[in-house]
Amino acid sequence: MGNEQDDRPGGAKFPDTLAPVFGEVGRRIQRYFAERRAEPAQGRLSVYGERYVLVRAGALSVEFFDLVRELYGPGRGRQAREFAAHMLYDLAHAIGRSDARRVYERLGLTEPGARLAAGPVHFAYAGWGAVRILEESSVTPDEAFFLRYVHDNSFEADAWLEAGRAPDFPVCVMNAGYSAGWCEASMDVPLVASEVRCRARGDDCCEFVMAHPTRIAPVLARLGAEEGLAGPWDAAAPDLYERKRIELELRAARDELERRVEERTAELREAYEQLRREVQERQRMERERRQTQQLEAVGRLAAGVAHDFNNVLAVVFAQLDVLAMQRGDDEELLEALGVVRAAGERAAQMTRRLLSFARQQPSSPRFVDVARELDEMVRFVRRLLGEDIELQVVRPGVEQPRPVTFVDPAQLSQIIVNLVVNARDAMPNGGRMRLAVGVVQGEGDAEAPSGRWVELTVADTGHGMDEETMTRAPEPFFTTKEGGRGTGLGLSTVFNIVQQAGGYVTLRSKVGQGTTVRVLLPWYEGEPERDQLRRISTAGLGGDETVLLVEDEVDLLEVLRRAFESHGYRVLAASSPAAALAMLDGHDGPLDLLVTDSVLPGMSGGALAARVTRSHPGVKVVLTSGYVTGEGAFPEGDAAEGAAAPRFLAKPFGLLDLLRVAREALDEGPVDDDRPAGASVGAQDAETGSRVSVEERGSS
Repeated sequence: MGNEQDDRPGGAKFPDTLAPVFGEVGRRIQRYFAERRAEPAQGRLSVYGERYVLVRAGALSVEFFDLVRELYGPGRGRQAREFAAHMLYDLAHAIGRSDARRVYERLGLTEPGARLAAGPVHFAYAGWGAVRILEESSVTPDEAFFLRYVHDNSFEADAWLEAGRAPDFPVCVMNAGYSAGWCEASMDVPLVASEVRCRARGDDCCEFVMAHPTRIAPVLARLGAEEGLAGPWDAAAPDLYERKRIELELRAARDELERRVEERTAELREAYEQLRREVQERQRMERERRQTQQLEAVGRLAAGVAHDFNNVLAVVFAQLDVLAMQRGDDEELLEALGVVRAAGERAAQMTRRLLSFARQQPSSPRFVDVARELDEMVRFVRRLLGEDIELQVVRPGVEQPRPVTFVDPAQLSQIIVNLVVNARDAMPNGGRMRLAVGVVQGEGDAEAPSGRWVELTVADTGHGMDEETMTRAPEPFFTTKEGGRGTGLGLSTVFNIVQQAGGYVTLRSKVGQGTTVRVLLPWYEGEPERDQLRRISTAGLGGDETVLLVEDEVDLLEVLRRAFESHGYRVLAASSPAAALAMLDGHDGPLDLLVTDSVLPGMSGGALAARVTRSHPGVKVVLTSGYVTGEGAFPEGDAAEGAAAPRFLAKPFGLLDLLRVAREALDEGPVDDDRPAGASVGAQDAETGSRVSVEERGSS
């Protein structure tokens, strides 16, 4: 065991190489324990002013192992022994660390070797056992630290021997833990100790080895191979530290898991949001599709009603024209017929408005006095508004130009109604609405290009709009109204109509301060057209050509037949496509003109016209209709090669219109411009189109 020195303070024995340090420190520890007092009356035992506690050796050894074995119960002796050993080792390791720090602080020991040297002496005086450090030890403050030592008279081994017990494992657990804790605190290096021989087990001494936790296993393996010192006690880091290490690893694993869970949750949340947006978009598209289908269904119903009604009006207008031609010299009769025709025109205008709302009305622009139209609409507008909305109508003065523009009256009415309804809905709690019309001079800016314009303004004191809402307001199907209260097509329809008329729309709004919609339409000089009946002259509109008339409204067919025959034409009349084709099969003469309704039973007018052009090349075609469904041309690929495009005449029409269009088709002459010659346009140099100028300011 090396050249060990005897008679050192506290009975500690160590190699000569450690004598300088151990000798001086040992004497200081000896003096430390010399100041010892026992005060049983106060239950105090003190050393150098520090309170100590005396504990029976058996209570911390053999009896503790027995107690734990009883707690674990039969059949679990191994688990009980391991638990008790680890608990005692952890406790002793902590006490050793604490004692070392307290002692070298009180004695002023700063050098690692001196701190360690105080341990064996303190160990002996505290009653744990005498210490002998073996020659091969190397006490360096790093991972190479190695200590091989013997504890003579270990209190744990004595307790087992005195109890007459012969364990099959080394029992000096607290001795190993305490010495490892003291040396660890002294060297500031993690250390563990393992008992490789034990007197309680039958060995000749209690021998230990101490090393860094990463080196203890190789040391034990070497000693086991070389000296047969491998015991069943598995030396390892104290459970206290091992549990701490495991806890840190588990905490790190938990943090990593939480991080991954957060990342995955964020990914799932984003995927959910994307799915939600996609579902909302599909729902929006589905709502728009249903709204479109509903509008189309309403449009088809309205168009069917309007078609039949226009056929009736066409008969009335034709008969009025016949009477006017026959009694053109009777002023009183003409005046009466004019009243009837004016009533018919109003009915026709109602039909055009119905078709315009159904978006199936062909545009029939004419010169209109917007102020007069607004006056006619005021009564209807007042019915749309509640009693809590104050309506103000502003018209141009007598000295101001008349606000005449070129637009379809039905579409102008639609503009007014849509804007009024939007303004009304923006004032659920009441307010003021201002309708104004006049002629303004454009300043050449984005809102009003140079020239004169008819200005129509609808202003309200409602809740107003923010900038984003104003920007999106012209979009089809965009609405801020609650579900079921609006389609989002009103304002977009206004923009489309104004664009077709060559005008501009400007929105001005501010949240809480109302909205003003300003519509500019080109201004024209001259008088607007009036619904009246004058003497009708059909000079130059007759002919001797052969005309095929196809009309399923029998009364109208008869009126048209008589009108053509009275002007010299040869007429073939049929009330259906089948009858017309059968009539042509038996007709040997030429066919110059086909006049057919667009909507017929069994076959459309366009399809019929295509077949007729193939059987009678060179025939001219006039299509009539009470509404537009795409029948303004031949079906693609059906007409004869080189066939002239059909002309179109909207119902209801007068006989003069029919004869004029028929004559122009036969002569291949131009269709008269809808705008009378000589009419000047106030903004004729302005760029056509609709423009949105969004300005966030209070309504005027």
